[in-house]
Amino acid sequence: MKYFSALSGNRAIIVLFVILSLPLLLNHEPWRDEAQAWLIARDSPDIASIVRLMGYESSPALWHFILFPLARLELPYYSMAVVNFLLILGAIVVFVNYAPFSKLEKILFSFGYYVFYEYSIIVRNYAVSVLFLFLIALMYRERFNKPVLYSLLLVVLANTNVHSLVIAIILCCVYVFELVSQKNAGITRSSTFSILVLFLGFLISIYQLQPPADLNPAFTRWNFELNAYYISTVPGAVIGAFLPIPQLSIAFWNKKLFDSLEIIQIVGTFVFLLSLGFFIKKPRPMLIYLLLSAGLFSIFFFKHSGNPRHHGFVYMIFIFCLWISSGYEEKTLIKNKVITRLFSQKNLSFLFAALLFFQLVASSVAFYYEFNYDFSAGKKAAAFLKDNGLINNNTFIATYPSPMAASILPYIPRPYSRFYYIEYQDYRSFIVWNKEYSLNDHLPVEEVVQRVNNATINKDYNKVIIITNSQISASVFSEKYDLIASFDRTIADDESFYIYQLK
Repeated sequence: MKYFSALSGNRAIIVLFVILSLPLLLNHEPWRDEAQAWLIARDSPDIASIVRLMGYESSPALWHFILFPLARLELPYYSMAVVNFLLILGAIVVFVNYAPFSKLEKILFSFGYYVFYEYSIIVRNYAVSVLFLFLIALMYRERFNKPVLYSLLLVVLANTNVHSLVIAIILCCVYVFELVSQKNAGITRSSTFSILVLFLGFLISIYQLQPPADLNPAFTRWNFELNAYYISTVPGAVIGAFLPIPQLSIAFWNKKLFDSLEIIQIVGTFVFLLSLGFFIKKPRPMLIYLLLSAGLFSIFFFKHSGNPRHHGFVYMIFIFCLWISSGYEEKTLIKNKVITRLFSQKNLSFLFAALLFFQLVASSVAFYYEFNYDFSAGKKAAAFLKDNGLINNNTFIATYPSPMAASILPYIPRPYSRFYYIEYQDYRSFIVWNKEYSLNDHLPVEEVVQRVNNATINKDYNKVIIITNSQISASVFSEKYDLIASFDRTIADDESFYIYQLK
């Protein structure tokens, strides 16, 4: 009876998750990063072309492969959001039914910021990461009995994004170390094969991430400076992971409540040390958590400081390590009465609930603004263009800056689903982050006007349109163009759109 009662309670959490997610799913307007993956899947000539683009995207192609059949079958753009939601729903099902947490903890986690909003409603490749991280946690106890299945799960995780690749490599190293150090079990044929599978899977991921020769220089930079700003990226990531409460404004997304470097360094360091206390009696899981954290922190410090969606991986590996810790024996690391009392099971349960509650507060803020405001104005801008008869062979449409305009194009019907990207001086849909773009991403207004003139001269266009993401007041522009529509007050504050027409 207790089993069926628990199952019924778990089902209630899942059903409530679906019901509360529906308003957000129906109200979310995808931004350019979501559109970019769809446009690559839709407009690339073939699978090989998609793989070649991954060096510019800094991500393996698994998510694009998932989108490829949807786009090629000409399913609605919204199908992408449905698939993403089903993936995160799968992660919630696994977590709620199998994670070794209390019912309250499962509820708070399920409606926390990352799984309820950032990885659920905003459509990118992170839902795949969460699902497979939880599947790995689910079968962690069986990793030596089912090594090939375990290695396949790690390979899929490694091919979702760079952060997951780092996590998978570290978990692989832990797996091999534990495999070799087992006293009563040698390396079997299956375990040897599993290691070969891992090696091949990691090579496939790394191969796709090789930077092209003409990659945008902004993507090739590494940081080795030890100044206050770069040092704060690590505690800043910890705050983003555990305390993702945003500023209370329409443009709340990616805006942390804590923005002082001193506060970030103090609070972030304190919270991370506090998180280590959860493993005070579990030395092996603590070591795994430290290794995984170090891997992610290295990305944030040396390569890209990231945004909350990246910092959420620190939170996910914390949950993961708590989950797998139940499979390791207890061992007292510090024999001190004060430490023992401070990190007693009762206090840890309270602290864990408090951390989960902060996630719930953050998701409540996101729910309010997502439900009441446009995330991106791309959908409205596309509707304006279609409703006013501006999608045809007689209308020239240029965009600058062009990456933002990608959020408009999935709504534009073929064969007009490309705009003239001023940076490239060519018709495109998705952006290729190459040197050509980097040399043209800060053009003066005069150059923008001149490039449009060059593209339309001696052409029989009835109307010439320029779409920007900010108002242009320069006289050289206002003398030639009239503002015919504007869509602002968006959550992604650089995805407001202003549509100008040549006089």
